Amino acid sequence: MTGDATQTQARILEAAIVEFTKHGFHGARVAQIARRAEVNVALIYRYFESKEHLFATLLDHVTETVQPERDAILSGQAMPTTREQLGTLLRWAWDIMQTHRDLIKIIIMESLRDEERQDLAIELLHQAVLDRIPPEMGDRRDSEAIQAATALCFYGLLPIVTFLIYWEQWADRLGIEPERLREEFFVLAEEMYARFILKQLDGEYERKDGGRSDDYSQEHFQKI
Repeated sequence: MTGDATQTQARILEAAIVEFTKHGFHGARVAQIARRAEVNVALIYRYFESKEHLFATLLDHVTETVQPERDAILSGQAMPTTREQLGTLLRWAWDIMQTHRDLIKIIIMESLRDEERQDLAIELLHQAVLDRIPPEMGDRRDSEAIQAATALCFYGLLPIVTFLIYWEQWADRLGIEPERLREEFFVLAEEMYARFILKQLDGEYERKDGGRSDDYSQEHFQKI
């Protein structure tokens, strides 16, 4: 692909971000994206098969854009291995999600609206979670890999997404400043991650019964 073509595609994706954010997936029009990107509609369909393909490519573009920052935080590791890395990663993820808050809402609404589009949300979760399971964990069907992936997704990523959508309204109901609620949430999130992720990955903490149970002792919790 030539430099001009790459720049044109980047311009289309930037225009698509604006249109999808403003109007949602169904409300966004390819013709308006073309006008904003200063290209013709035929050129968009030359690069992207459909509006669905454009939206999926856009999400991949956002993921690829932020990946170097994530790698820098984790020093090239797949997952956080210290409490400090964990806290930095959580706040970085929050900032990224806040920037793309409307796109996240669109993904959730689309996955709920149309079962066929649930694959899009699952693919993003796959990239964010399953692709991060360290190779040394072996088969993803292994119990530890299943637990790590499930905890990372359903105790970590999805709660952050849900909180991102409702946190300001929830702070209003509680009668506190949103910033205070956000910090309280980070404390809770770090605890959940530390219990279900750091322990799973670094192998430093033994289970009480020496088996595969998740019943950790209070002493082990205090070591995190």
